Amino acid sequence: MIRRSIFVCLLMPVLSAYAQPFSFGLMGGAGLTQDFQNYNLLPVGATNENILILGSSTPERWIGGATIEARLPLHLSVEADGLYHSLCFKLTAQFGQTPPDWGSVFAQHAITWELPVLLKYRLQLPLVKPFIDAGPAFRYSYSLSHTNPSNHGFAVGLGIEAHLWKLKIAPQFRYLRWARDQNVPMFGLTTVTDQVEFLTAITFP
Repeated sequence: MIRRSIFVCLLMPVLSAYAQPFSFGLMGGAGLTQDFQNYNLLPVGATNENILILGSSTPERWIGGATIEARLPLHLSVEADGLYHSLCFKLTAQFGQTPPDWGSVFAQHAITWELPVLLKYRLQLPLVKPFIDAGPAFRYSYSLSHTNPSNHGFAVGLGIEAHLWKLKIAPQFRYLRWARDQNVPMFGLTTVTDQVEFLTAITFP
């Protein structure tokens, strides 16, 4: 009898953890800030100051992916997202200034997946539930094209959640602070460390 009681006491927290409700769905939106730092650069070895390499950010803006969330006690939850975000810019060679004789224009991009893991707190109001979330953010990049985006940072979000039938709709503004880029190739662009995004999640149990 004692052994059974001990077994039940050990098993109950495990079952309680598995009983926490999960939700998953889609998340999408847009970046509201520039992807890269713009620059005007005199090429190495060039003696004519009228020859410039111009790098300029040309963001595509849209962001999309999936989200999953696990509810915890005390109006808390843990959320993990996987968001596709293409970072775009162009390199332009300028010859002369009055008027400028534009040379070749090269469109470039870096593909990234943003992977934030956030602790969320909801206010329990009757119609909508305002929330705030925060946590570490990770970033996987490929097709770098003269860039080397940093792979970690921190995210903070503020939004509201409403129910529509069995769906939950949660628009939010999210601020991300990425670490500074390292080992950027010559003529490459560094990403803007401070990013703001507007995102909306549509999830169901």
